[in-house]
This record gives sequence, C-alpha cells and structure tokens, in this order.
Amino acid sequence: MGRGKGTHRIHFHMVSEGIPEDMITKLWGMGEIVRIEHLREHNYYSGIDHGQDYTGLANYLFDHWTPEQGGHRWKKAGKLDKPDREPSTEVKRNYTENKPPRPPKGYILVESKATKYGYLYYKYVRQPEPPKKARRKKAGSG
Repeated sequence: MGRGKGTHRIHFHMVSEGIPEDMITKLWGMGEIVRIEHLREHNYYSGIDHGQDYTGLANYLFDHWTPEQGGHRWKKAGKLDKPDREPSTEVKRNYTENKPPRPPKGYILVESKATKYGYLYYKYVRQPEPPKKARRKKAGSG
C-alpha cells in the first residue's frame, strides 16, 4: 500500500510473474486499475540501479510501510513469549540448482529449481521409514 505524493490517496502495488494483464484486470474487484507496468530493464531505488530485479522494488515497498497497513509479522497471543532471535549463519559454500545444501537428518531432496531472477528453491521431504518385515511364528508354538 502507498499514498500519493500530492493527494495522499491510498493506492496499492502488486508484483506478479506469469499472470496475464487481462486476468489481473478481470479478477481485481477493489476499484479501478490505473496502469499495469512491466518491470523495466533498469530499476533505480534510492539512486541505486538494481537491474531487472524484484529485490529493490520489494525493499522500496517495505521501507514505505505505515502503521495503518497493519501489524508486524509476529503478534503475541495469550501467554506466548516472543521467539528468540537466532544469530545468522554465514554460508560457507555457493549453492546452485545442481549443488543443493545437504538435507537435514531424516529428510531427502525431491526438487531443486532456480528462477530467472536468481531465486533458488529446494524442496525436502521427510524420508519414509523402511517397511517392517512381518514376524514368522516358530513351528510348534501355539
């Protein structure tokens, strides 16, 4: 959500990939769509060229957050305590689609993708337990 510079009217920004413009226009029922723009080849946010990347746009929109847009990501409920902040860990190797991070214990890698924007996606699932063998009864037992 944003506000106009002169009129302070509320307006919304939407970032999407692969959705046709006519589909957006048809499905959006919250007012009028003024314009739909494709991401430019060179995007400048705060004077820095981020190229054709959503990261700069996301940072720009995040920095223009206002209290009327709602709360933060974490809200206290009942007697729950705020989670502890974990220190960030430094990545010691470069991951690619063909070189994914090692799966956590008990998990296996099932999918590895990379988008044209450089986002790496790894999908891990819990490793199924091996089937248990049926016990044979001993001869002569009841």
